Amino acid sequence: MKIIEMLPGLDDKALATVHANAVRLAEHGTKKQQQDANTALVPIEAEQARREAAKPQPIRPAPRARKPKAAAEPGARTRKSKATTGAASAVPERADH
Repeated sequence: MKIIEMLPGLDDKALATVHANAVRLAEHGTKKQQQDANTALVPIEAEQARREAAKPQPIRPAPRARKPKAAAEPGARTRKSKATTGAASAVPERADH
């Protein structure tokens, strides 16, 4: 039985191994091995693509609803940073002597 006929029955790990071996032989094998490997790469990569397309897409959770900011009561004090209140810096300026 040819390896190409066995592709649908292989698990993902075995298919990845067959692909890696075909790539290796296509690059570093003898002329006959390179020819056979290049011929086998087309159906191997097609099987990998078919499996990838058949995988269910991950479900992304819906974004959380943001709580509306509570309106400030009239006359309520709010916290302001020093930068917005115009307060002096915590580091005193250096006086030249």
